[in-house]
Amino acid sequence: MPAKTGPKIPNSGLVFHVDAADINSYVSGSTTWYNLAGTDNGTLTNGPSYSISNKGILSFDGVDDYVSIPETDIEDWTVSTWAYFDYDSNRSDVIDLVMSTTNNSGQITYDLSVFGSVAFDAISLDSTGSVYFGSGGYGIWDNTPTWFLHKLTPSGSLDTNFQTELEPGGAKTMHTTYIGNDGYLYNSGTNLGNFQKRNKDTGELIYNLSAEASSITNKFVIDEDSRKVYHMGRYTSFLGETRKYVCKFDLDSYELDNTFDTSNGLNTNANPDQIFLTSDKYVYVIGRSISSYGGTSINHIIRLDQSGSLDPNFNTGGGFDDARNLICDMDSQNRLVCTGRYFSSYSGSSVQELIRINTDGTLDETFNTGTFQQLSSPGSIVVQSDDKILITGYITSYSGSAIKGIVRANEDGTLDTTFAGSGSWGGLAGSSLKPIEQSDGSLVYIHTSFSTTSTYGDVVIRGTFRTDSSGSLDTTYQTGSGFTDSTRRSNMYTRIKNTSGTVTQANEFTVYPANGSRPEPQFFRDSLNGWRLVTYTKDSSNTFRMYFDGEEVYSETYSLASYQNLDLNIDQLITSTNDIGSISIYNKVLSESEIQEIYNAQKSRFNI
Repeated sequence: MPAKTGPKIPNSGLVFHVDAADINSYVSGSTTWYNLAGTDNGTLTNGPSYSISNKGILSFDGVDDYVSIPETDIEDWTVSTWAYFDYDSNRSDVIDLVMSTTNNSGQITYDLSVFGSVAFDAISLDSTGSVYFGSGGYGIWDNTPTWFLHKLTPSGSLDTNFQTELEPGGAKTMHTTYIGNDGYLYNSGTNLGNFQKRNKDTGELIYNLSAEASSITNKFVIDEDSRKVYHMGRYTSFLGETRKYVCKFDLDSYELDNTFDTSNGLNTNANPDQIFLTSDKYVYVIGRSISSYGGTSINHIIRLDQSGSLDPNFNTGGGFDDARNLICDMDSQNRLVCTGRYFSSYSGSSVQELIRINTDGTLDETFNTGTFQQLSSPGSIVVQSDDKILITGYITSYSGSAIKGIVRANEDGTLDTTFAGSGSWGGLAGSSLKPIEQSDGSLVYIHTSFSTTSTYGDVVIRGTFRTDSSGSLDTTYQTGSGFTDSTRRSNMYTRIKNTSGTVTQANEFTVYPANGSRPEPQFFRDSLNGWRLVTYTKDSSNTFRMYFDGEEVYSETYSLASYQNLDLNIDQLITSTNDIGSISIYNKVLSESEIQEIYNAQKSRFNI
């Protein structure tokens, strides 16, 4: 029925409309929020507070404040809410629709929140000294927006000519970046296809290999001699062929190399973490969940020959006693140097948290670190060109010396006392630092906790910094203010629960500008801070859509169990940390143009 009063919003299908600005809907101090579109009124519980701001709003505390309405079973529905976002006050968890479990309908909740951190997992260099690094999202570097793959000039400034595409539909995380001898940039990660080729100067995507395989945690190494790609990820088939987590394909034709057969390879759910190619063309694959290959028991590390078979001369014995958070790098002699927070033995021998493994899989007994203590997971390990070993992490001591954040060891494992970087990091932990060695031996560090500052020596650091080979800070490396803002993208979570409250499906997506344009730097803050119209729809095919200020930003079709549905059986409508202006519920799916009508009818009230 038509709304009794209020702005001119679409009336067809409107079954519930409450507005804190309309005296016919709400009077200050009341616990009833009167429905302008019917007789089923809302009940305010636990005292949401009223304010005359924006002609009238209600503020929910995010703890136990909510509004409820009598339960109505609606199969096709639209819920549209004007809500206030304030990221800086942590008021970004906007709407929680808690569905009743009456009639065995299950439960679904929606939460809108923000991602505020980025983890850089991939760093590479080109011949000019430019640094390429991948991230888990988007941010603002020195007041310029930058997207999941970033490039710094040799002097340390952001290269604004390098811009990757903006792709709505899920968080992107970069796991490998590599500058080929052919001058192209290659990358892979999560939700980025399986393998990508780009122009290294502009960031333009040239080829995106979608191999009908999982795009989760894709990593690779390239053999420049044969132009072959050794690739790993969380898949059991690749390019239509059975390949258990590891495969090999041609860099030019992208055809699978069937001479490297891993179809009867790693154990189920092996989910490897790292891959290396030795100078004599053996392939190391490392992962905490690796327990067998081709039916042969082997723990954590395998070494494959060019047929994809286990190297019979490589035997780790029992391997690590605990391979959680294990990370490794390879030295010039094809030996693996590994560190981790949790292991204390390798192949039955007691060890410190940094070891070197010979090419036959045995522990290198000549490598002696003395005592080595880190209080959390390591940040990174880099074997430099001279085989010295650089480690970042929550390090407190090394070989009897107090250390904070960064340490460098000599090739034999002893502390490199000539390196000024050991102990210079002033942050709580060096786990946020990802270093890479340049051709002259200097070191560039990407600081992943970009929302905070720290120091190197007495100099305040944000974003990234460079030292010379001895660890002295290079003050000519100018990065501006680095990342000046966290990732201003709106994240939406959907969780479908059964009647016992167990989550049976969980999805995550990200709100971007609907037209795919590259917004101004302030977009991320503006997309959260201020009044926004958030609208959800669900149709009879269980397709769920979300609209942000009248523009569609996400859709998903759910496959549900027989005891579940997404019918709107509302118990607690709003549990929020936000100010709410109005709520509209329809017993039909509104079109995008109709949702834009709601937005246009009310935006002036919210100073938009």
